[in-house]
Amino acid sequence: VRRMGFRLLPVDVNHSEPEYTVEGNALRVGLGQMADIARSFIEKLIRERGNRGPFRDFFDVLGRTGPGPAEIGVLIRSGALDGVAAGRTRPELFFQYYQREKLERDFFPSRLPSFLRDYPPRIKLRDELATLGLIVSRHPLSIFTSRIAALARRQPGLPLITSRLLGAHRGRRVALAGTLVTGKEVHTCRKKSMMFV
Repeated sequence: VRRMGFRLLPVDVNHSEPEYTVEGNALRVGLGQMADIARSFIEKLIRERGNRGPFRDFFDVLGRTGPGPAEIGVLIRSGALDGVAAGRTRPELFFQYYQREKLERDFFPSRLPSFLRDYPPRIKLRDELATLGLIVSRHPLSIFTSRIAALARRQPGLPLITSRLLGAHRGRRVALAGTLVTGKEVHTCRKKSMMFV
């Protein structure tokens, strides 16, 4: 998708449909991409949003859809609630979910604990992969930039290039990092293995 010039937009309770959708020059991840959320919950969320409009905030999502612990875990960890978090971190959303009855009962709700900090980027990436089955927030190869550069340095005289520069290096040996989409191994007429990727 990125290679074709499209942006990939994250899953969002106010903007995502059950399936992927096109928004201008971008592709929005669908709610159905989230792992371990029942289709019936997604349908309820979409129906509620259609009947009463976008969710105002985190507590509006809770009040109108009534997610259980399993659903709220996936919604928070996938980033689907980031747009209604009002600046709260994901750990703060978990805290508020599990303290919601106390927050609803108290006229002056307790403050968020000062020790709650946002997850580091590596945890957010791991959560994204675990809940969506893919990385949306950045190109997957960007995670391995330093490793790729280190491997390329082990091959002196072999320039590390991007796929866009392949034409300029025709007939020369180069190093190229990528993700394997598909491949086919064949044998040449001299019985040597060769792979098309």
